[in-house]
Parts: sequence; structure tokens; C-alpha cells
Amino acid sequence: MIPRLREEYDADLIKPNEPTEYKTELNRYELPCSVCGKSIYVDKQTLEGYEKALEQDLDNQFICLECEQEYEDSASE
Repeated sequence: MIPRLREEYDADLIKPNEPTEYKTELNRYELPCSVCGKSIYVDKQTLEGYEKALEQDLDNQFICLECEQEYEDSASE
């Protein structure tokens, strides 16, 4: 039997950090949805990514998951 690290066993349990509607330890930075205006909290890396995208093109606005889903639903009709 080959010895394995604990991380290899728990790799499928690790979930990506997703935006939340409330402030958490990781998601401390507020980012407003450009469609509905609702505040969503994200981690520092996500916030910096949206800020860089916005600097390059003003059309790169943050859209919350609910608005994005509504847009996809209306586009498929």
C-alpha cells in the first residue's frame, strides 16, 4: 500500500469559495451586483479580479448568481 497525504483523501471535500450574501471570514469584501444592486461578499482575490476587469473594460460588471440565472432563463426561451 502506498502512503497518501491527508489532502489526497480530502480533495473531493474541498469546495471552491463562492460569493455569499453575508460577510464571512473569507468573504469580507462587498461587491454590488450591477443589475439588481444587491451586495454580495467575495474574497480578496475575486474582488481584485473584478477590479482589474473593470479597469480594462467597463462592460465587465459583476452580476450576482440570481441575476445571471434569470438572464440565462430568459435567453433560452
